[in-house]
Amino acid sequence: MSESEPISQEKNYTDVVDYTPAVLKVISDEKTLKALLDANYEKILLSLRNKPMTVQEITTEFNKLAEKCVITEPKTDKTIYRYLKTLEEFELVAPAGQRVMIGKTATEKLYMRTARIFQRKEIDWMSERGEEWVKRFTLLMGYMIDNDGQKPSIRCIQEFFKKLSEAKIVALERLAQSASDIIVKQIAEGEWEELVAFIDWVFLFGSSMKQPELLEELGVCLNKNTPGD
Repeated sequence: MSESEPISQEKNYTDVVDYTPAVLKVISDEKTLKALLDANYEKILLSLRNKPMTVQEITTEFNKLAEKCVITEPKTDKTIYRYLKTLEEFELVAPAGQRVMIGKTATEKLYMRTARIFQRKEIDWMSERGEEWVKRFTLLMGYMIDNDGQKPSIRCIQEFFKKLSEAKIVALERLAQSASDIIVKQIAEGEWEELVAFIDWVFLFGSSMKQPELLEELGVCLNKNTPGD
């Protein structure tokens, strides 16, 4: 369904938008995750966080952000357009409609993010990679809590993190369905890595306050003496 932006006295155009981004998109593909970490692609996604924009508008906003970053150089419209095509292939950006210039037949394409919030899929905690992560976690946690040399249950902690990760995705999906636009906008501000860390911390503290038994469950796993685990 198309949506037209009203024409104001200060504008000589109207935007016809026929795309609605998702609130939340969970990403598991490694190449797409790397694209989110690319400084150039990230600044395009930051530029598009609030509204649909033309290539020229994205270039202007991108270059403003680049001025504040020592590792990113300003770019031309042509380069930004090429980046947008790559982001389309990763399904992070999509054509959103057209900008219609008043009194002219020419139009400009508008672009939007495919989601307001991008979140990476949690690792498979029961996999070999998950097991290695948990082993490092238990090594450091044993030092932090001084658990008297006990050998924590790796499997128990893997299952704990699996349960916690599943609960986190459920919470994010619930947020995507019911949170107000103001809350979503606040969450979506900032760089992607910062956003992921922010969501992780909020969920961790929120869960520990709302469900204190979760920390007790982790404590049981850390204090299990399981030589055969």
